[in-house]
Amino acid sequence: MLDPVHAAHQAVLELGNSRPELAVLLAHASQAARIAAESTAGMPARAGRASRLGDRALGHPDPGAVSFSIVLGAMAEWMQRNALRTR
Repeated sequence: MLDPVHAAHQAVLELGNSRPELAVLLAHASQAARIAAESTAGMPARAGRASRLGDRALGHPDPGAVSFSIVLGAMAEWMQRNALRTR
């Protein structure tokens, strides 16, 4: 689960100095988190419930990582929809 959190954090740091709108910042962080969550499919689980599955978990993205990326994506979509309404 830390992989998409770290990726989102790095994405925010990359854009932070340019002071983008929050909707843009969330969209960038969400995309980075989604890519990082998908990349966990090739990693063996070393912690959590999936660690008991060993190599059988390979090929499946980490559920916590995917959940985080979905929540961040929903926040980004909501911000983008509501940012358009306030203009």
